Amino acid sequence: VLCGEEFFLVTTVIPPSTTSNQSSEVIKFAIDGMTCAACAARATRVLRRVPGVLEVSVNFALERGQARVAKDEVSSNQLSDVIHKAGFEFSLIPESTSKWAEERRVAAEIELRRDRFKLRLATCLTAPLILQHIAFLAFGPDAHVMPFLEVALATPVQFILGARFYRAAISALRSRSANMDVLVVLGTTAAYGYSWYLMATLGDAAAGQLYFEASAVIITLVMMGKYLEAKAKRGTTEAVLKL
Repeated sequence: VLCGEEFFLVTTVIPPSTTSNQSSEVIKFAIDGMTCAACAARATRVLRRVPGVLEVSVNFALERGQARVAKDEVSSNQLSDVIHKAGFEFSLIPESTSKWAEERRVAAEIELRRDRFKLRLATCLTAPLILQHIAFLAFGPDAHVMPFLEVALATPVQFILGARFYRAAISALRSRSANMDVLVVLGTTAAYGYSWYLMATLGDAAAGQLYFEASAVIITLVMMGKYLEAKAKRGTTEAVLKL
């Protein structure tokens, strides 16, 4: 497997001895739901396992891929099934791509606006948690908010705005692999769950010892990174398609 870090292109090629003198065709497709280069590698890996697939390339930046398959042995439905089982969305690229590309551009713009709104909401919920923690360090326990107020601020960030990380982590684990989403979920869930444990055992004395702000800050920062990445990727994709 070759992974080009600059273009996030993952390619798998079967040795020539197994593909020579074999009639083949190329199936071009789009893959949605990839969150990192590891996802592109996972998509490549599951496609490679399909009998009759001779060569696979998946481009994370463009969210596209193509597979050279043995003719009359592999259908697009088979590729779609394995991609869906891996947790991604699969769609064929039509021969006339102008209208298709415009529809995807509009959909990407809508998704970017939705991510921007979620990021702003997460920031508004996380900022008070950071400020109260700073106040606690500066002025002592009297400046700390009630633990259940921390829960009210952190829970929507953890399980509503951060739901995308749980979905991606579950998909990765089902494919017997791990990616950044798995790490985010493990770290933030541990901090969130341990804070609940401290509240249950210490009560109001747990004020100042909780980690709700840590889990919320991590999710918010990763969301910011995802948003900036999506924005940059959209600009790169448009530039490449104009070439």
